[in-house]
Amino acid sequence: MPRIIAMCTKLDGRQLILLVTAVMMTVCAASDGDRQHEFQSCISDCTHRNCVLGGIAYAPRREAPAAEEAGAEGFGKISFAPLPWLHRGLLMWDCSSECQHQCMVMVESLLEAKYGAEITRVKYFGKWPFQRICGMQEFMSVLLSLGNLWPHLLHLVGAEWRGALTYGESTTQGGNERGKRRNWMATPLRIYGIICVNTWIWSAIFHARDVKWTEAMDYHSATAQIYFSVW
Repeated sequence: MPRIIAMCTKLDGRQLILLVTAVMMTVCAASDGDRQHEFQSCISDCTHRNCVLGGIAYAPRREAPAAEEAGAEGFGKISFAPLPWLHRGLLMWDCSSECQHQCMVMVESLLEAKYGAEITRVKYFGKWPFQRICGMQEFMSVLLSLGNLWPHLLHLVGAEWRGALTYGESTTQGGNERGKRRNWMATPLRIYGIICVNTWIWSAIFHARDVKWTEAMDYHSATAQIYFSVW
C-alpha cells in the first residue's frame, strides 16, 4: 500500500484523472433486447427480404409469407409495404431501421403471447419498445419537450420579456429629459432564452427520431444550457 501511495503522489493532474477514471469504469453491455437471438434472426431475414442498397432503399413489395412459413417460434419471415413519405423522408426511416422497429414489435408481441404477465421488458438500442405514433418513436416525450419549449418562447418573445429590457427611470445630466434605463441583464436573458428554445426543439426532434446526429444535437444543446445556467 505505501508503494502504491508513493506512485500516486508522483502522477500529474492528467495522469491522476485517467487513473481515477480507469478505476471507476465498469463493464458495459448493449441493450438486452437487440442482443436476443430471435431479434437478430428477424433483422437478418427482414433486411434480406425487403431491403436493397445496403439497407437504405426498399425492395419491390413482396407478398407476406404464409403462416406456416414463419417457423415454429414465429420469428423472421417478415415483409412490409414501403412507408409513407412522412416516415421515410421527414423522420428518416430507411429500410434497415424499419426492419429494426418491425422486428422489435414482432419479438415483443410473440414473447408477450408466450410468457404473458411474466414477460420482462427490455430495451432495444437503448430505448424501451414504445408504440410508434405518426412515425415518432417516443410520442409522449415529444409532447413534453414541446411543453417545456412553450414557457421559454413566452420568455423570449412575450410582452413580459419586452418589459424586462428596461426598468426604472433615468434623468439626463441637465435634468430636463427622463427615460428608461436599459436592464444590464437584458442581453444574458436574451441569450439564455435562445439557448433554452434551441435545447427543447432538439429534445423534441431527438425523441421523435433517434439517430446519431439528433442524439448529438440534443445532448450538446442540453450541455450548453447547463453551462450557461451555471455561468
